[in-house]
Amino acid sequence: MECFICKYTDKGGRENNEDFVAITEDTFVLADGLGGHSNGETASKLAVEYIINQADEMISIDNKGLHELISDVNQVVVANRMGDMATTIVAAFVRNGYFNYFNVGDSRLYYFRDKHVLIQSRDHSVTQACVDLGEIKPDEIRFHQDRNKLTKALGLKSEISVSQRFDPIEIKCGDSFLLCSDGFWEYIYEDEMIKCLCKSNTPQEWFAQMLDIVKKRVKKCYDNISAICVFIR
Repeated sequence: MECFICKYTDKGGRENNEDFVAITEDTFVLADGLGGHSNGETASKLAVEYIINQADEMISIDNKGLHELISDVNQVVVANRMGDMATTIVAAFVRNGYFNYFNVGDSRLYYFRDKHVLIQSRDHSVTQACVDLGEIKPDEIRFHQDRNKLTKALGLKSEISVSQRFDPIEIKCGDSFLLCSDGFWEYIYEDEMIKCLCKSNTPQEWFAQMLDIVKKRVKKCYDNISAICVFIR
């Protein structure tokens, strides 16, 4: 099996792009420097480049290994902190026929199989907590008044831990996955992602159709937009 990849990042309606995206053949990383924090773009670049540079040395992508990586990359951002900088992150790994990922903040991972969302990452945000408590529905996260309030991000504290287990899954030919910043997923629903996926023969076609939906909905001063689309064939 082989990964076919499309990556994209754009400053959108903002003055600068605080998102940072990088890929290798089997490692995919996207980060979103926090808006309102000075040097957010520095934090996102530091985090992504650290993971990419560590990728070749990673023997295991099991739950323990990824939690250690979260701690390590957080230490890198903290150690190089300039002012009040922080970043979200989502990273995915393909190794020996298996897939795994981790996320911190509200940059997301979607994994698709047989026209369904097999895996969707959970945000570390106030609104995700509201969903967990049954106070709002998942779709209401997108435009909730507290949408941008995060409960976790890299660089905010010297120590970080997340409660999720990140267990590898066996890859099947025909699977697809998407990593994206909130500036992307906020304007497109999961059923629309699937519809675009079903009409696409390449990750480039899939992304182009989704981006068209996003750009029809964004407001004038819209956020940075970043995504990585991967087909496994």
